[in-house]
Amino acid sequence: MRQDHIQWCRELFDSLNDGGMWGLPECGLVFRKIGAELVLIERMPHFDTMSITADQLRQFQESEYENNRQHFEAAGIKVRRLQ
Repeated sequence: MRQDHIQWCRELFDSLNDGGMWGLPECGLVFRKIGAELVLIERMPHFDTMSITADQLRQFQESEYENNRQHFEAAGIKVRRLQ
């Protein structure tokens, strides 16, 4: 893991108010700060006009979720899905 990204995660989290949201436009994930946690609350759905398949989008979103979860948790921030 990259230490500079771990630090960036800590700074981003600290900059959010409770209830504040952060999104990853490249994969369509949206997180909300709830107390001491970062919670995945939305995923962009697949559209037929996209240049990737629905399965490829799900795989990309899962990969991005996992990568960010690992970095935020290395910064001491719990990350989870809403449901």
